Amino acid sequence: MPALLPIIFLSFVLSCSSGTKEKIPTADILEQISIIADTKPDSALVAIKKIRHNDLKGRKCIAKYSLVYSKVLDKNYIDVTSDSLIAPAQQYYGRKRSGKERSETYYYSARIQENIGNYSRAMEFLHKAEESLPDEIRELHGLIYSAKARIYHNSVEYESAASNYREAAKAYETLNNQNRYWINKLREADCHIKCGHLEETERIITSIEPVLDYLPETTINKYYQVKITYLKKTGSNEIDSIVNQYISRIRNKQIIDWIMIAQIMVSKGDADSALEALEMHRSHNSASAVYHYYLGKACEMKEDWSNSTKAYKEYIKSHSSIGAGILSQDTKFVEEREMHQQMHEKEKSRRIILSLTIAVALLGLSLASVCIANIRKRLRIEYLRKENLQNQLDGLMLEREELATLEQRNREGRKIISDRLRIIDQFVMSDACNDSIFEAKASEKLKAIISDRAEFVRQNRLIFNQSASRFINHLTEKGLTEIEIDHCCLYAIGMNGKMVTTFTNAKRHYHIGSDVRKKLGLSTHDTNISIYIRNLYQQMHS
Repeated sequence: MPALLPIIFLSFVLSCSSGTKEKIPTADILEQISIIADTKPDSALVAIKKIRHNDLKGRKCIAKYSLVYSKVLDKNYIDVTSDSLIAPAQQYYGRKRSGKERSETYYYSARIQENIGNYSRAMEFLHKAEESLPDEIRELHGLIYSAKARIYHNSVEYESAASNYREAAKAYETLNNQNRYWINKLREADCHIKCGHLEETERIITSIEPVLDYLPETTINKYYQVKITYLKKTGSNEIDSIVNQYISRIRNKQIIDWIMIAQIMVSKGDADSALEALEMHRSHNSASAVYHYYLGKACEMKEDWSNSTKAYKEYIKSHSSIGAGILSQDTKFVEEREMHQQMHEKEKSRRIILSLTIAVALLGLSLASVCIANIRKRLRIEYLRKENLQNQLDGLMLEREELATLEQRNREGRKIISDRLRIIDQFVMSDACNDSIFEAKASEKLKAIISDRAEFVRQNRLIFNQSASRFINHLTEKGLTEIEIDHCCLYAIGMNGKMVTTFTNAKRHYHIGSDVRKKLGLSTHDTNISIYIRNLYQQMHS
């Protein structure tokens, strides 16, 4: 009965909202809405939308409305991407030294920044929320730690993510919230796999199994994801039976990790099952970079070269944009500024991401043309063999000899492309198999590539000369010098002006950029030069 009181209270108040005079203060209504938002977020949303703005009297009431509305939207999974709604709460509660409302304001401010993708700012808000939070408010402790863990995880900081998921689980354990406790423990286990801490992972998996039947299906789904990933990591023969159990046990097929299923089928050489899993994923979700990668693998296994090439091209495009987004973040969080050892690990991750972004971008410049040429040659040879058209076959063989001569002249560029592809495959295997060994090997190779920056610029230009001749010819016709074209090639792979200056150590970068603008017919106000060059490359390379 006590749990129903807030709902009954609201129903009474809102039913009287059309009366001549409201008897209950709006502040009390807002507090009740805040309470029911935790258990009945949809009802809370309906209730708060019925509050009239004219009834919000005083800065305190406006601040409370701002905070509760932000909370209700978050509980309903409505992602807010502007801080205009919560601004009054920030101004009012930000002046207090501590308290629940201050902590909640900072927490939901962090959620907005997380929605935007500004992880650095989000972490600053979370740190403030934690500092001002009373110890007895365990629910909010759990939310804060979970949010911190999620940001660390998205920033490839798996050790820190695991630690915060563990703290979140402790907070929910004190509240006897079994579902949230176990979902955070499973997320911790997932991070342990990525860090190579398999004993910790096994301990969590074993401990949850006796209570698995009493947990929601979403939590059971997460259990199977973690267990299958763990079994892949250990090379267990049990994985096939667990995969079948996973698919049959989860009734809501929409939440199943079909990408993971597809990866397992590809590793087994079962292209048809992989394609079925990918189709199930695509029917419920948008196409991600990983989806395109395994689609390309499955089509390649079936010798469907046309669709394989299309899938790989989409993978490169998607993965490049993801890498650029992560790279643009200032992920030196507040806590990391206070802890030197974490700064070292953060910088390591940034270097890996930078290297990966550069490698993927370079690969995208040339993979399509190389694959298409090879695929066309293989298909034509097969066709001519079946049709026994000897005269055409002779002509093809002559063409093949010419291609071999061309490959000999361009051997250096092809080797660079091949090396980049192997590195990308190692990163993909690291992500798919949660194997830090693959990541470490790829990282070392990428560090070697960018260690000699002058050589990297030269290689970058060489690849553009081979795969994007229209783009290079256009720049040459506009009168750009060799150095200016080199800078444009760096813009084309995703670098901005600051990154180019840092990477090339060019003291004259500003003057170079100004000269490029003049030769391309751009004024200083037309557009960002890096964006213009990338768009120009895409137009001429499509």
